[in-house]
Amino acid sequence: MTEKPSVNQIAICTDNLETTSAFYAGLFELPRVGGTLFKGKVTEAVTGLPGARMSAGWLMDDREFFQFEMFQYHTPAPKAFGEQRNPWDIGYSRIALEVADLKAFHQRCTQRAVKGLSPIKSVAGKSCFVLRGPNNVLIEVGQTTRALPKGFGARFAGVALNVPNLDVALNSYHKAIGCPIIDNAPADKGPLWDEAPATKRSVLLDGGTIWLEINEYAESRSVAWPDGYRICDFGQQNVAFGSREGTGIKALYEHMVKGGFRQNTELVSSLGQVQLTYLNDPQGFNVEILMVRPWLDGVMGFRRANAFDRFLTKIMMALA
Repeated sequence: MTEKPSVNQIAICTDNLETTSAFYAGLFELPRVGGTLFKGKVTEAVTGLPGARMSAGWLMDDREFFQFEMFQYHTPAPKAFGEQRNPWDIGYSRIALEVADLKAFHQRCTQRAVKGLSPIKSVAGKSCFVLRGPNNVLIEVGQTTRALPKGFGARFAGVALNVPNLDVALNSYHKAIGCPIIDNAPADKGPLWDEAPATKRSVLLDGGTIWLEINEYAESRSVAWPDGYRICDFGQQNVAFGSREGTGIKALYEHMVKGGFRQNTELVSSLGQVQLTYLNDPQGFNVEILMVRPWLDGVMGFRRANAFDRFLTKIMMALA
């Protein structure tokens, strides 16, 4: 592959799309840019879930071709996976955002009685804190080093995941996807959520737009995926790596499959203008790959939808 991989989407699953969207949009001052209903045979094939039907809502920060996607699955009925997990359990475990004024934002969280709010703490010389979003999603908040433009209150910074085996995860995210290593021994952020001292191996990867922190806890401390876990269950679902070109997304797809990922279906294409699929690494972590031509950004939630976008969405839904 010649194209550097870049995360262009962070996705979570929730029991109430409106409540969750209002939480992130209101607290972090992130613009809402629309939403849609996914259903039909293509949706079932991509997600690997028979009968899959879900509403999606999108928020964005100040970056082009980057979004925060929230799903409310109508079928199959989700289970409360995220609400029951601890920060050290197996799975996508934490979302990180950065704000312009950390102390002022912490006060804002206090005034709003946000759940799970920790004090501001210093980790490796950097101030940050955590809170809980809807469905118990753990959110890390830090100070931005790059100014936020007017109209944006925060910027997504990273995603953490806990894995059974770090070497296998490195093969997936570093070698198969191609994310460069930033740090082979990043600072332990467990004190943010008052985690008891734990032995763990960690690595920090460059996901292009965000960092990816991968942790392996020693002594089998992490609770594994629950029996019957599906990506529709409440909590963090996956991340997506994006491209603007069909050749780029095809090369990434082939490299991931060769590197051990199992695809739910072959790359799905809509007249070559949108291409996507979901893949699963050997440890059960789901990753989406997504190509969208810029003229469809309003339909796919990468900018605010206009009248033409909404008209086109209706046509696409009718054909689903």
